[in-house]
Amino acid sequence: MKVAQNAIITCWSVLLVLPGSLQAQTALSGPDALKSVRKFVQDFYGWYFPKALEFQDSVDLALKDRAYVFSPELFKELKEDTDAKARSPGHEMYVLGSDPFFDTQEPLERYELRRITKRGHTYFVEVVGVYPVRPFEGPGKTQEVIAEVERRSGHWVFTNFLSPSVDTQFGDTPNLLETLRSNRKDREREKQDTRAK
Repeated sequence: MKVAQNAIITCWSVLLVLPGSLQAQTALSGPDALKSVRKFVQDFYGWYFPKALEFQDSVDLALKDRAYVFSPELFKELKEDTDAKARSPGHEMYVLGSDPFFDTQEPLERYELRRITKRGHTYFVEVVGVYPVRPFEGPGKTQEVIAEVERRSGHWVFTNFLSPSVDTQFGDTPNLLETLRSNRKDREREKQDTRAK
C-alpha cells in the first residue's frame, strides 16, 4: 500500500512540475530567444547547405528529413510544389524555379546569418550569401533571403522566407508562401482550362 501511495505522490509531483517546465520551454525572451533562434536557423542551414550542393531535389529531401522545422502551412505548400514538379518533369510552369531557402538557382560558396529582428512573435533572420571577393573588385556582392521564424508548440519553425534582394515594381517584398499559393492556383486554373477544352 505504501508503494502505491509513493507512486501516486510521484505522479502528482511530476504533473505539478511539468507545466512549469513546459512553460519554460515555450516562453523564451530577450537574449535567450535570440540565441535559440540563431541556433535553430544555423542548425538547419548547416544541415541543408551540403545537401543543396549535392542533390538536385534538396527541397524534397528537407521535407522528408526535416519536416518538423516547417510550419504546417509552409510544409503543405512546399510539398504540393515538389509533388507538382515530380508529376510533370520538364514542365516547369507554375513551380519554383530556384531554391527557396537560398532564393537562388545556384547556392553560393558561403552563407552568413546576420541581423535578427523581432516583430510580435515572429523573428526575421537575414541569411546572406556572400560572393567571393575578387582582387581589385572590392567587397563581394551578396544574395539575401530572410527566414521568418516562430515558436510553436514549444519549438521553432520556419513560417516563410522573404526575398528582399528581388526588385519589385510595387515595393512589396516577395515571399515564398505567396509565391507557392499563387503557383498552386495557376496550376489549378491550368488544369481546369485543359479539362474545358
